[in-house]
Amino acid sequence: MSVLWTAFIKDNTEYPIHVVAGSLYIDDKKIFGNNATSKQIKDIFSNSNLDWDGHCWVIFGNFICDK
Repeated sequence: MSVLWTAFIKDNTEYPIHVVAGSLYIDDKKIFGNNATSKQIKDIFSNSNLDWDGHCWVIFGNFICDK
C-alpha cells in the first residue's frame, strides 16, 4: 500500500517522497528492524516474497541515510 501512495504522489506532485524498507534507527538506537544487511534486504525485494515479515514506511521530503 505504501508503494501505491508513493507512486500516486510522485505522479501528481513535485513533492519529494520515498519508500523505505528495513531497520529504523533514531540516535543510533534500533527502533524497528532486524540485522539484515542492505544487500540482503535488496535481494529480498528483487523478487516477490509473500513470506517477508518486515516493515516499510513513506518519507515525505528529502532525507540523509548514513547507515
